[in-house]
Amino acid sequence: TYFYEAPITATDKVVSGEYDATFFVSAAPISLFANLPSDANVTLIPATIPGYTTEYNIGTIPASSYPWLDEDVENTLTVWSMLAIGPSVDRSKLGDFLDNIYANKDRYATQYHAKWSELDKANTVSILKTTPTNGWGTEATHYYGDAEMPTDEPQPFFCSSVDLEATLGPGNQTNYTKAISDLLPIVESTLGLSLTELNTAGSIDNLTKLYNGECAMALIQDDVGGYGAAIDATTPEISDAMQKIQYVRAVMPLFATQGQLIVNENSGINSSLDLAGKKFNMSPKTSGSYMTASTVLLINGLSEADVIPSYDL
Repeated sequence: TYFYEAPITATDKVVSGEYDATFFVSAAPISLFANLPSDANVTLIPATIPGYTTEYNIGTIPASSYPWLDEDVENTLTVWSMLAIGPSVDRSKLGDFLDNIYANKDRYATQYHAKWSELDKANTVSILKTTPTNGWGTEATHYYGDAEMPTDEPQPFFCSSVDLEATLGPGNQTNYTKAISDLLPIVESTLGLSLTELNTAGSIDNLTKLYNGECAMALIQDDVGGYGAAIDATTPEISDAMQKIQYVRAVMPLFATQGQLIVNENSGINSSLDLAGKKFNMSPKTSGSYMTASTVLLINGLSEADVIPSYDL
């Protein structure tokens, strides 16, 4: 049986035996539990999740937290409380605001609450890197990465992909070119932006160009975020890839694209697992196809070192 009662009243019912348990997320110790007598006939047990996600860590509640707690509660889940801001906050002042808090955290711990002293900018960087999709603001990402926000005005271009007509002749177009030709008049009539298609190497190149202001809009593959996060995981700092990902915003899915692995019938390749030791063209390194090809290798237990790679169109 489940109940949905506020902990302030539910706790008394656990003490009396009317309820068997109640759950509350807060930084220990909390007065609600600390004020229970030592003979309250309650205890704490670890709140666990099989296979912790990036949003949850494990921690310990010391026995000294509550008079009725006999031993430390180890391996219980912990989740960070985050400071969030809305659109009414002047983002240009965010860096000064955060600098002030970090510089005065010890004074705040004395003046307000002791937990202010636990603030750690380096630890914040590691938290951001493990939860990159949890709504981190672009200004925060750049602040913790010690990088300036882009200030260039976007150029009047809509980034697409390779120019097939230049290599294969008239009438040969990518899906991106076809979609953008449909979108350009809609963009102009509704957003008031007169844009021109700009051919690029693909999704990774588009991400960079959006960030640098070389394009106002672009098409990118959905997996570019995961690819950037994987790159970010290889460094202790907030990477350039992470800053770009957090700066660029997707607004809608347009169409699904398929990974198409074409092989020579005499190559001996019958599945992605058979790519090891083979001459494998992964497409240009700034394209979305390269990004997805890298992922295909990874999820099959392979890397570029296991194949003979090339990076041609």
